[in-house]
Amino acid sequence: MKLYVACVYLMTMDVESSIFKSLREDYQKRYLYIAYLIRCRQGLLSTLAHLDRLCVRVKCDRDAINNHLVSVCVRVFLEKKKAFLLRFCEEFKKLTLADEKQDLVDNFLGKVYVEMDNDPIWQSASANQLDLARVVVERTVMARIYTTMRSI
Repeated sequence: MKLYVACVYLMTMDVESSIFKSLREDYQKRYLYIAYLIRCRQGLLSTLAHLDRLCVRVKCDRDAINNHLVSVCVRVFLEKKKAFLLRFCEEFKKLTLADEKQDLVDNFLGKVYVEMDNDPIWQSASANQLDLARVVVERTVMARIYTTMRSI
């Protein structure tokens, strides 16, 4: 510390002014570069935020497409099982007790799920797609029951 104090005392006004001038020039040069770096960082942050929004949109689109694909595959699968589904609806119409109807629905859905596992459409489906397909099958069967019972 004493060395620094001694050096400051030995400086003349010309040396001090040249040091301050040099510091000022250095600051001005660095100021422009720092401003440039700040603008670049802001641009990068803006780009990252935009990419995050795009990722969210892509995920939403992926989910919507996956849901639609599963729905179409279920429709194709159930079209192949149309006679089986019609027979089920006729049996359902004949029943009067709620417990019997529930048992019939559970047994029917169980058979459909077993057939789905063996069907080539569903062989390469993921577990998530199979779960979604089961939900869609159940909703479709319930809608078919509703329309069948409404037409009576």
